[in-house]
Amino acid sequence: MGFNPQLAESNFNNYQQVYDLFATQFGPQEVSITPHAPYSVSEPLWEKVIGHDSNGLLSIHNQETEEETLWFRQKTGGFADMFKAMGLNTDSFTASGKSSLQTYFHHFLSQQQVLLVHNVYTAEDDLAFIRETGNEVFWCLCPNANQYISRMLPDVAMFVKNKAAVVLGTDSLASNHQLSIWEEIQTLRKAYTDIPLELMLQWATSNGAKALKTDHLFGSFEKGKRPGVVQIVDDKIHRIL
Repeated sequence: MGFNPQLAESNFNNYQQVYDLFATQFGPQEVSITPHAPYSVSEPLWEKVIGHDSNGLLSIHNQETEEETLWFRQKTGGFADMFKAMGLNTDSFTASGKSSLQTYFHHFLSQQQVLLVHNVYTAEDDLAFIRETGNEVFWCLCPNANQYISRMLPDVAMFVKNKAAVVLGTDSLASNHQLSIWEEIQTLRKAYTDIPLELMLQWATSNGAKALKTDHLFGSFEKGKRPGVVQIVDDKIHRIL
């Protein structure tokens, strides 16, 4: 939890040590220091994270719960109780009266690509706000994790209507029973029967590759690429390659 601005320096030094270990193992182009969620990063810590040389690939958990909205709009709700229970001083935080996304997104640099994860409480004015920023933003939906945590789903039809760049994720086994993108698609198909399967498959393949900046290798069938091949028969998947 990096919410305390007085601990920004020591928090970041800890992140840097972990980053160095992973960058040595996998290469700096494969590793980023990225904020977890808008409510877990203090103002000075934002500056250190976003200004780091590793910021080519950034993600953040966005608008996952209604409590997040209440915190940024009014400084009330479950997060206020959580911070109090953790003994964290929240005097440095001032409610903006706006959604969390519209409050924190200015910290990202104009040229940075950002992957927003969850988006359960994202509204249409948030999508309009992001379009105005000029950033390349991908909206990652994790429907099974959302149902596990809050029994809610994002307004997927809204994202489709606004032609948003949607990708699919699982969150993790901490909030999911499996790490299968096909199972995420199945959950969405049950809730949104009018959204074509072909579009959801695009979210799972080519859009995902673009969001992770690996579309030069994966995500579509083109000369020089090496994507895997999955066959779908009677709503069951079979890995071929």
